[in-house]
Amino acid sequence: MHDPDELLQQYLDAVESGKPLEDILHELPEDSAEMAELIRLASAVRSLPHPQMVNAPVQKERILKAAQQTTVPVAQPRKPVATPWYQRIFAKPAARWAFAGVAIVLVAFMAFILTSSPTNVQAATAMDIKGQVEIFIDSSWVPLSEGDLVYSGDHIRTGADSSATLVFYEGSRTVISPNADLTLSVVNGGAGRALQVVMDQTAGTTQHSVVPLQGKDSTFLVHTDTGDASVRGTSFEVSIINSHSRFQVDKGMVLVYNDQNAVLVTAGQASTASTDMTITDPAFDFKLVGAVTAMGETEWAVAGVTFTVTPQTVIDPGVVMGSNVVVKGRNVDGVRVADSIALASEDQDQSLTFSGTIESISDTEWIISGQHVIVTDAMIESGLAVGDVVEIHFHIADNGDWVADEISRLEENDEDTTPTVEVTDTTTPGTETVTPEVSETPTEETETACVGTEQQPTGQKLAERYGVSYEEIMGWFCKHYGFGEIDMAYTLSQASGKTVEEVFAMREAGMGWGIIKQQLEPTPTARVKPTHRPKPTHKP
Repeated sequence: MHDPDELLQQYLDAVESGKPLEDILHELPEDSAEMAELIRLASAVRSLPHPQMVNAPVQKERILKAAQQTTVPVAQPRKPVATPWYQRIFAKPAARWAFAGVAIVLVAFMAFILTSSPTNVQAATAMDIKGQVEIFIDSSWVPLSEGDLVYSGDHIRTGADSSATLVFYEGSRTVISPNADLTLSVVNGGAGRALQVVMDQTAGTTQHSVVPLQGKDSTFLVHTDTGDASVRGTSFEVSIINSHSRFQVDKGMVLVYNDQNAVLVTAGQASTASTDMTITDPAFDFKLVGAVTAMGETEWAVAGVTFTVTPQTVIDPGVVMGSNVVVKGRNVDGVRVADSIALASEDQDQSLTFSGTIESISDTEWIISGQHVIVTDAMIESGLAVGDVVEIHFHIADNGDWVADEISRLEENDEDTTPTVEVTDTTTPGTETVTPEVSETPTEETETACVGTEQQPTGQKLAERYGVSYEEIMGWFCKHYGFGEIDMAYTLSQASGKTVEEVFAMREAGMGWGIIKQQLEPTPTARVKPTHRPKPTHKP
């Protein structure tokens, strides 16, 4: 039997001489799998472009001479010591080239891993600096500059007509508005694009756009003196207004809570938290930017839109008739209630918006949360249907009509972007239809994880209206259906005889509520007459 070392050297020499690899491998003994791999590696490295060794024979001769000088003199006979075969392999040029090739590949791979790893995972980057933006460092306030890193514990404030944006390593961002005060208490990133952010906000307004968080340990929390906002992937706004905080959601959901109460605020809604630890029920929000056209004891108007002013409404000093203001408020039981009235900046143009659920659709007029809106010239997002939650940009016509300029959907269709609170979900990921049995009603523990310990007033009303348990209603809510959709599903179920599960299965299959309604209503009509409040269970 031939020595394995000699065989390997023989085959490596054959590779160097240009003999085809297939012929060499064919000649190998059957038990030479390890040797075959080495030969393949040597052949692959030989085929790569690489610099040629200069004076290789001379260098080889010098190496052999040096090796001979360090050995025991020949005059002292001794039994030759066999050199391990792997040492003799790497003494050959081809083997050395093979080893060098492997080393280069490993170094390149490690460099790729290092350069592709996220940077600044323990800091946010300051961008879009405008006006006076300062950070507290070494017991003094210093200007915050474009590109500066903001770490855990850093304190930031903005002056009048000033703003800044904090960008986190995975893409989430926070816009700090004028006259704000914010401490970035915790900022940390980790493997798998995990993110942990905790902010303490004591003044002003912040807008947050949070990329869906990865991993159960990720968190994005905004803390105020009266309540906290916890999310997992959404767009929302937090404002400090005197003694209370206001939380408004553009996309997804936000869990607002304190030591005594908790509510889940969904897209298009707002809620407030006061120093007495009360948190108002979520309600659809509105925002008016324009001139004050009426000032009464309890009723004001901006750009022709009337609203109610309460003792809790915070009004900037200096607001008078004709002042250009920003009004933020909520539609509480059909009444527009202002939370704050602030003087607008010079660059803010007139803008009127409100959110609500589509209740009725016709060619010329829609009813959205009880408000009649003319839609003849509006830019309307495609696919909208009854039950969808939308945002409306509008203006007031000379005759007092609300005329829509643009109508867009607020609720996301992609479930990956809408969940914002950790939910214990027992369903199989990727399920295309929702068909829960009665035995699958969410447990109290699951419900609490989704919406908190306090019952949702809207959920209670729907449960009473349709004679089902509160847990059943909130079970659908925790599956990311809005209350408007749940109301619509139960209404259509009663009218058509279909089960609620079947109605939601149609929705999960991709059908819009308008199409579902057309298929399930007992007597479809060509035109829906506008009503103050639609009753889908009766003929229009």
